[in-house]
This record gives sequence, C-alpha cells and structure tokens, in this order.
Amino acid sequence: MATALPDFFLVGAPKAGTTSVYKYMAQNPLIFVPVVKEPNYYTTVGPDSRNVINIKDEKRYLRLYADATPELLKGDFSVSYMHDHDAYKKIHKDNPDAKIIMIIRHPVNRAYSHWLMDKREGFKKDEFYAGFLNDVNYKGTRGFCFNSMYYDCGLYADAITKYRSLFPNVLVLVYEEIFTDIQKTLNNIYSFLNIDTISSHTISRHNESGEVKNKFLKAIYSSTGIRKVLKLLVPESKKDFSRGAIMAKTESKISPEDFKNISPYFKSDVIKVRELLGKPDLWANIQ
Repeated sequence: MATALPDFFLVGAPKAGTTSVYKYMAQNPLIFVPVVKEPNYYTTVGPDSRNVINIKDEKRYLRLYADATPELLKGDFSVSYMHDHDAYKKIHKDNPDAKIIMIIRHPVNRAYSHWLMDKREGFKKDEFYAGFLNDVNYKGTRGFCFNSMYYDCGLYADAITKYRSLFPNVLVLVYEEIFTDIQKTLNNIYSFLNIDTISSHTISRHNESGEVKNKFLKAIYSSTGIRKVLKLLVPESKKDFSRGAIMAKTESKISPEDFKNISPYFKSDVIKVRELLGKPDLWANIQ
C-alpha cells in the first residue's frame, strides 16, 4: 500500500468512549481525522451491515487521507478492528510501525450500552438479558455485523495480547478512568503519539444513549439505507447537533439482577486483563 496510510489506529472497543476521544483529538491541529470516522477498511463486515460504512477499495480508503499535510498524524478510528479476527494482521502488514490505541470498558456496562444503541436504532426488540444470551449462544459465524457482539466486544484479553504481539506501541485506556480527568487522558495520548499537547479542548460527552423523540423520525432513523447515506453526507462536526435535535436522553440503567446474571460470563477474561495491565482492582465488582 502507498503513502497516505494512517499513523495510528483507535481500534475500539465499541461503546467505550471512542467517539468522545475522536472528537477531542480532532481539536488538536497536529492530528488529521478523516471525514469518515470508521471506514472499517481492515474489517470483514458481515451481511447484517445496517448503517455500517465498509470501504474496501484501497484507492478510496487512501483518499480519506489525501488532504493530510506531512506534519500531521493521520488516524483511523474504526472500533471494529479490535475484535475482528484478522484486522490486526492486515494493519501490521500495511504499517508495522503504526501506533495502536485501545479503550476498554466494564464489559457488562459496555454490553448494556451496546444493546441500548441497537434498541434505539430499531434493531433489537428483545430485553437486554435475553438479547445477551442469544448473542452468547449464537451458532453462526461470529464477527462484526455477523452477530450482535454484546458478549464478544467485552472480551479484551485476547485482543490486547494479539496487538501487543505485533505492534511495539500499544496504549490501553480504561473508560472509567478517562472521564475523571479527560485532559490528563488526552495528554497521555499525545505523549504516546509524540506530539505536543493542547491545553484547551471543548469538553463534552458524545454519542450518549438516547431515544428518538418522534415516531416518524424514529422510523427514518432506523432505516439502514437512510442512515448509511446520512453517515456519508453529514460532517462529523454536525452529527452531535443532529442527534441532539431528534434524541431525548435516557437514564436507563441495567437492573441489578441482569448485572448479577451477566457478570460471570466475563469473569475469566477480566482476571486476564487485570494481569495484562497490572491493575488488580480493575472492575472489582466482577469477582
């Protein structure tokens, strides 16, 4: 592959604050962010593609970065790369010196947020626990847009190990730590990328869960075709405004019973993640 390759990849996990981090990083004049936040170029996307953009043509992918001047660091923010079976190898083949950023989140809370998103967009009608169990027991091909991945995307140990095995520079961030001091997190990222920090960001949360206010708009919002077109046409800078105009924020929280029932599914992976990161108290309510 040729010249305009990304310098770094924010590979996931989904529903772990990646959109917020993307928005903050876009404010740094030394970082080039593409018009398409998630091109998913290195991902094998399944048939249930919904509103997912999947740029497979090399020339089209490189055109996303054609306007980046030499002094800018270029980023790909496709959260599908973290759990795709082969993305890490494909990225390494094209750019073995790329820097990798991961964000991980309490796996039960992440799964619930993921389910809320699918419900909001009209893709799920079953309740959370039933949907989670259906996903755990799914017998077909597993992967991005093959199954719901409520379970799969909360398993981090294997992904961390795979990326660390190929790339010398892998930064793993924890969602629950990011928003306690977002400026500290951004400074950490900029140091990792070896660029100057900026002292002032417009700080706000992005891509939070919500429900479409109007039934007619909900039908449109749930349309796969319409959402794909809007993803390509609406600039990232306008998407928060657009969502805010049609969304009502929800305060939905996972029930204690669902939390208790689902936590054991992630226990062994969480133990491994604690060891990999040297954080013995990470997500202490999973025991």
